Amino acid sequence: MNWGSTILLALLLLAAGLPWHLPDALVSKKKNLPLPGLSAFYGRATTFFRRHLEAKPHLASAVIEVASRLNAGADPTSAWIKTLPRHGFARPKTASTTDLQIAIEPYLTTWEQAALTGLLAALRFSEAVGAPLSEVLSGCADSLTEASRAAQARKLALTAPKASATILGFLPVGGIALGTLLGANPLRSIFAGGLASISALAGLICLCAGMLWMFRLVAQAEKA
Repeated sequence: MNWGSTILLALLLLAAGLPWHLPDALVSKKKNLPLPGLSAFYGRATTFFRRHLEAKPHLASAVIEVASRLNAGADPTSAWIKTLPRHGFARPKTASTTDLQIAIEPYLTTWEQAALTGLLAALRFSEAVGAPLSEVLSGCADSLTEASRAAQARKLALTAPKASATILGFLPVGGIALGTLLGANPLRSIFAGGLASISALAGLICLCAGMLWMFRLVAQAEKA
């Protein structure tokens, strides 16, 4: 196998190996790094390892525990400080909405951002009108639980399109490998020039464009 065949197989494997089965994207922490490219790479790497090595935080469970602590007589500051680290979030400095947002937001997935906005609005409402904070948090926990169930159902519904796109991405590689095993040597025809090379290049471009388009549609559906 010459260098041209190796490059083509690498491109096909790269196109077929797009990250279709990654979970919802997390909002990465912003770092003041000198180069924009290095900052973006650091954010993607941090997000990847956080997804796979750390337990996923559960905002609804944390809110329920805070409400239980408040019903037991704890003050809001100690309730939030003791509860959030137990559920995978950072330890807030105080119980203010700004500190809570800083402690919670970097660990949430995209669909949970709206839930956090509603939670912070409920906290501000409770402070403004003097509503019982434990009851407000109990209502927020119910809403977060329903939103989590909807997100899980949406991801389950998108499993089949993701699997289909992945299989279609590997089909060209499988066809070339099968032809090579049968002795047809399709790579020689592809790199021989002329109509075969033009067709292979056009097919590769269409494959990459179609997979990127499908990946974008799936990502938009997951964020809905």
